[in-house]
Amino acid sequence: MEWPVRKEAIDRFWKSLEADAPASAAAFPVLSQPAVHVTLLAVLALAFCLGSLSPYKILEGDEALYALVPKTILLTGDWIHLTYNGEPYFFKPPLNFWITAAFFKILPLNAFSASLGSGLFGALCALMIYFLCRVMLGSWEWGFAATLAYLTTHEVLHWTRGVHLETVLNFWTLTALLCAYLSVKHPSAILGMGAAAALGWLAKGPQSLYPGVVALILWLSEGIFWRRLFSLWSVGAGIALAALLAPWFWVRLHEGTGFGHGYFVTELGRTLFGPTQTRNGPFYYFTTLAATYWPWLPAAVFGFFILARGRRRSLGARTWLAFAAVAAVILLATAEKRARYLFQLYPVFSVAAGAAIVFVSQRYPRVLRGLVILTVMAAVGLMIFGRKNTAGAPATRDALLIAERLRPADRVWLTRRVENGGRSDPSVSKSLGFYAPPLLGSCAAQCETEAAAGSIVIARPDEAEAVAKLVGGKIDYANQTLALVATPGVAPR
Repeated sequence: MEWPVRKEAIDRFWKSLEADAPASAAAFPVLSQPAVHVTLLAVLALAFCLGSLSPYKILEGDEALYALVPKTILLTGDWIHLTYNGEPYFFKPPLNFWITAAFFKILPLNAFSASLGSGLFGALCALMIYFLCRVMLGSWEWGFAATLAYLTTHEVLHWTRGVHLETVLNFWTLTALLCAYLSVKHPSAILGMGAAAALGWLAKGPQSLYPGVVALILWLSEGIFWRRLFSLWSVGAGIALAALLAPWFWVRLHEGTGFGHGYFVTELGRTLFGPTQTRNGPFYYFTTLAATYWPWLPAAVFGFFILARGRRRSLGARTWLAFAAVAAVILLATAEKRARYLFQLYPVFSVAAGAAIVFVSQRYPRVLRGLVILTVMAAVGLMIFGRKNTAGAPATRDALLIAERLRPADRVWLTRRVENGGRSDPSVSKSLGFYAPPLLGSCAAQCETEAAAGSIVIARPDEAEAVAKLVGGKIDYANQTLALVATPGVAPR
């Protein structure tokens, strides 16, 4: 085997993609059949993204919040003005919450149904990577290998198998990227790019606009920039983007809750310009990838070299490279740096890793066969042993003991310290809100004005006595994390 970084070897690799379908069928007579490898990928995608998810997992932190908002939608019937524990929710758009609320309407309300949207869209993202490679690069092997790399990436599974927002955003971003690629030859695809970008924004935020920048780069490189930019299809894309986004933003901006400041200043402004919450430095993403993107990091590095070598002959290679560059520049330029923001780069890293796998498997077909066997074994192992901890932290378990004492018709208030927490207070209000049968409300202080007779106040143990005096009630139950204060007229719990 030649030293792989020689340009002649890479050039032969690209030529083989253009004219080596018979050789591929001979090397993989069964696997090369679309019905076989697509079915295998679909089964593996569902196994990795949904297999062994437990309804008994205890949701905490952001996961509990992302389940509590759709629970509130379900119980209030208000699909526009998002709230949780009586507080307006500003920080993320509604599409993910709408999807989860729809599952809550037809399935029991638990951790599994809360995770179902993320898992299903994670599986769709995996299949979309295969499809994009088939369309952009013309190789089933490349798409197949890239999808296997994606499904066996730990960070992909971490942000897919749970109550997270990343997979829906990625699905629409990949859809928009496909439209950006197609728009070079088919300008009507620009319209689909606008619609997909809007749906991606409604899923999580403006990260879905990355493919729009990629399209501008491709148009410029192909000498059709002005023709595409001022076409009727671009006008239609702008109208589609506005038509899908404007109604929801208009309603929220006029609801009188401070949504404009909360979303555009606190959420987007601080993410882009600071001040940040995490204080991660400029090298954070490099160190995170070096520590977490295994075993595929070396393959991805070599794969990017393959893509770069093929950029002149392949529009698909240019599309993936442009997307990687746009996403990387924006991620590095923004002030707030979090591990989850790398999720949009994992598809292109998987495509790069897939290139390296196919490059080697052309010389040693057993490599791809072995990868299939190892991936199937990993999927089976995940199905058997992949359940996450269902116990929860001690403070969360205390919150669930409180939730078990509540009844659907109860009027329940949380003190300010329970809802927002103090320096030494464990944050449990989102878990409490999700698992409690009734919807909860939040007080401005210690509920002296909100808690009328017949209501219940949940306080911290060290403030429970003071709260009981203020509301004229008594402590009915307490543990190390929370106390339940019953006002007159509440039956003992």
